[in-house]
Amino acid sequence: MKQILGFECLNCLNSFSVLITDVYFDKLRELHFTPEPTCPRCGATQGIQFSLATEEIIDHWVWDGKIRTKK
Repeated sequence: MKQILGFECLNCLNSFSVLITDVYFDKLRELHFTPEPTCPRCGATQGIQFSLATEEIIDHWVWDGKIRTKK
């Protein structure tokens, strides 16, 4: 599943988009993305959150069962 998703960096307050090629839950039901969202301004991988539009997209995917669980 390829989708451009929006993210926000809480470290430098930058908004950015990433072309995501894979989304899955791990055994602990934590969501993972390929590639991992990284802020292009400060390089942070921690402190990254979904934009509101991305949160809605993810919610729809979860409810529609479109996100697989990786074992």
